[in-house]
Amino acid sequence: TTTTTTTTTTMVSLPRPSPQVVLRGSTAAIAVMSAAMLAVPKHLWKFFAHGKAPWTCGRACCEKEIHDAEPDRHHKQLIRWMGVAGMALAGTVMKLTEGDDNESNQKPALQALAAFFAGRAAMCGASLAQGDEDCKGQHDKMSKMHGAVTSALAGLCLLATQDEEEEEKKKDKK
Repeated sequence: TTTTTTTTTTMVSLPRPSPQVVLRGSTAAIAVMSAAMLAVPKHLWKFFAHGKAPWTCGRACCEKEIHDAEPDRHHKQLIRWMGVAGMALAGTVMKLTEGDDNESNQKPALQALAAFFAGRAAMCGASLAQGDEDCKGQHDKMSKMHGAVTSALAGLCLLATQDEEEEEKKKDKK
């Protein structure tokens, strides 16, 4: 006699986060970062370019050229424009999703935010792929941290877009 054993693989199902909480949280993160870009572009340039917050790095822990490096007016203006764009995105998302009819716009807004965060993660990946010699922009440590956080936010936004009805249909098919 022969015995046959079959193994079934089950997919790990993550709980669906509250779309409203994810929407508000991710929009707030964009708004806070964008406001900082508008208010203190010089400090953010140092933070992203060197991987350390300017207020945590004394002269003893940094090379003199890194510590004394200053953004030119073009870099500061670029960061300000990024802040304006981020504030516009946050304002648009809030305008489209707040109010009585927010349910209809919630899923597209979360999908747009997922694409936004995925794009940011891809930009960090491109920076890391270029290596330290070719890219004088964002520091590698900052790129890794920024890429991990934005990838997680993109996944969270996508997870929050899942419809409960679709999840039930998948369970019924099994």
